[in-house]
Amino acid sequence: MPKGIRRVSETSVEVSFTFNKKSYRERIKCNPDSDHDIAELTLWLDVLNLKIREGSFDYAEAFPNSHKRLEFLNPTITGDYLKGWLAQQKPRLKASTYGNYRKVIESQFPGIMPKLMVELKFKHIKEAASLLSVSQKTLNNYLSVLRKAFSDAEQDELIPDYRNPLHNRSIQLRTVRVIKSEIDPFSRQEIAKIVDAATGIERLMLLFSFHTGLRPSELLGLYWSAIDWQGFANIYQVQTEASAELEEPKTSSSIRAVKLNAIALDALKQAKQITRLQNQAVFMNPRTKKPFNGDQMLRRLFKRTCLKAGVRYRHPYQMRHSYASTSLMSGESPSFISAQLGHKTIDFTLKTYTRYIADNDPSAGSKFEEFMRQQ
Repeated sequence: MPKGIRRVSETSVEVSFTFNKKSYRERIKCNPDSDHDIAELTLWLDVLNLKIREGSFDYAEAFPNSHKRLEFLNPTITGDYLKGWLAQQKPRLKASTYGNYRKVIESQFPGIMPKLMVELKFKHIKEAASLLSVSQKTLNNYLSVLRKAFSDAEQDELIPDYRNPLHNRSIQLRTVRVIKSEIDPFSRQEIAKIVDAATGIERLMLLFSFHTGLRPSELLGLYWSAIDWQGFANIYQVQTEASAELEEPKTSSSIRAVKLNAIALDALKQAKQITRLQNQAVFMNPRTKKPFNGDQMLRRLFKRTCLKAGVRYRHPYQMRHSYASTSLMSGESPSFISAQLGHKTIDFTLKTYTRYIADNDPSAGSKFEEFMRQQ
């Protein structure tokens, strides 16, 4: 037998080597009577010794099933690291962003949390993702949080680069449960029913939302000082559930002047009589007579109103989607709609909403048919 290799049974051999000035022996399955197997094992052992001399040898990688590998593993638990990492990020994140990070780390991937950082593999994250009922976009957002955390762990030398489970890896939609599209706009008939079912400041708030496409956080963060009575609402702050304080929008494109149509402007004029002298916020909680401190109460109010109107409930964010899809259907310029919504590009607006035009317009496709008949 070549040096460093010793026969121990008919189906295995023992390899010996020196690492960190200490001798080690590991049993490997191999046919000791096969010249081919022994030649390959000899070459493998030569490479192993070369890695030891170069300082790139990883015991756990070379012998993943050996109990001795535990001597060389960083004992950091994934869950402990992620919670510590999250605490470090808190001072530099917006409250809403921190809330999203915490949601991912505390509840979305419980299966990976007990594992050692250095033993966590891509397949473990993939298996955890398969249990989530989310869209591809939401999954990508979740993974981006983990990807950043593992990248920081790599830079801090808690794990080597080849142990980063998400390095150059992504999970496609087919690996998770496919759910109904996140975009589910209200029809014009449903919008009319919802508005008619509401009263007071709530009715004006819903009317304004359906006619401007503001995000719920933008709607609740709208103060009278941001209203230009020449026909614009200046969006530069938001009110989120995660923070008691008003914050700047996450992206620069979200800071914008939203043009108000006659209906939205009239809703503001009526709201002015109710809230202008009571508070800085344009729209207040009709139950407490105080500004909303997040969209949780808005969701409750909206759910009750939908029930009263006999309309299937969807998240208040669908009012924004309804504005976008209906605007496209009515023939408004995509560039105008994109600017109104605060999107970074027109392409994103079109890609997101055009597929809903046919669903909301019963006459969609008839112009093509009419043209062909004329020919």
